[in-house]
Amino acid sequence: MFCEIFDYLDGCDIFSGFSSLNIRFQNLLNDSSLLLKINISTQLILQTPCKSIIIPNKHRIISLSFSDESILDRFIILCTIDSSFQRLQSLILNSLPAYKFIVLLFDLFSLPHLYSLTCSLTSCFVDVSYIYRIIFRFQYLKYFKLSLPIIEDLEDFEQAPFVADKQQLCNIEHLIIDHCCTHSDFISIISCTPRLCHLTCQTLFEWDENIGKDMLLALPNLTYIVIDKCELKFDVFEIFIKKICSQLQIFRIVIRSKDVLYLDPDRWERLITQYMPCLRRFYFKYYECFIERVKLTSFHRLIDRFSSPFWIERRWIFGLELDVNDLIYSISPHKYISKTIFYNHSNSFLF
Repeated sequence: MFCEIFDYLDGCDIFSGFSSLNIRFQNLLNDSSLLLKINISTQLILQTPCKSIIIPNKHRIISLSFSDESILDRFIILCTIDSSFQRLQSLILNSLPAYKFIVLLFDLFSLPHLYSLTCSLTSCFVDVSYIYRIIFRFQYLKYFKLSLPIIEDLEDFEQAPFVADKQQLCNIEHLIIDHCCTHSDFISIISCTPRLCHLTCQTLFEWDENIGKDMLLALPNLTYIVIDKCELKFDVFEIFIKKICSQLQIFRIVIRSKDVLYLDPDRWERLITQYMPCLRRFYFKYYECFIERVKLTSFHRLIDRFSSPFWIERRWIFGLELDVNDLIYSISPHKYISKTIFYNHSNSFLF
């Protein structure tokens, strides 16, 4: 029972709270089968727990998390993250500059069981594609999340294009691209991840007709996709969906493109029926700028088109929200729709 409880607690807290109670707890804490998760925050006085807990038990630590750059710098002075952390499976790095992350990556190659890596960067003056090329060299990595600062104006986006090496295929199954990504880079990145199951992209935009077409790779294990902000034209979006989504079960997408083809239920029906036959949950939002008064007849016409047997049988319900500046068209599974209909700042309708 205590081993189960300890699985939810920070390793330093476990030793601080239980090591002095009695001999039975002391024996339990010294048992090599008790694995530790260490969360190092700025509030922690690092030197004492590092010398008395972390360093003597490096071989039992399965998870390390650092709250920011300063705490990581202090930790590395006391203890190097190397192959002596022989059971380390998960590493979380927060608020780190890109150049330090890259330097650290080369040290992480020695970790034999690193399955999960999460990093949020404070800035990125280096080529992001360089980071991904290093990451794809990790043989055992299954989960990777890279977060970059949000770019409000996509015209300010400056990154060298990602050039995929078709020979550099990795074993990543869960990929979170938590940053702006051009369509061509997106295709190049996922072309290196043939075992991908879960995919999330923060912002997907731009299209270069000469890049990416030949690199589209079928992803037979991909069952889950989230695109938080899509600015592609529907025709472009449709190309890679047809290629990679044959086994897709859950799909979430928020459209910020002005392409009204996203509101064509017939196109969606053909796309889902032919290329996403396993789809069970479909979450869709389309934002349209609401400046002039819009005729309700256009709403009713659209509602009728999303009320065919295809949508009804799947219990995917069409909704409309009138926000201050936007009309938000949505589709959601029936049981996941909020029961709240009216808000102070907007009006929402479900059909």
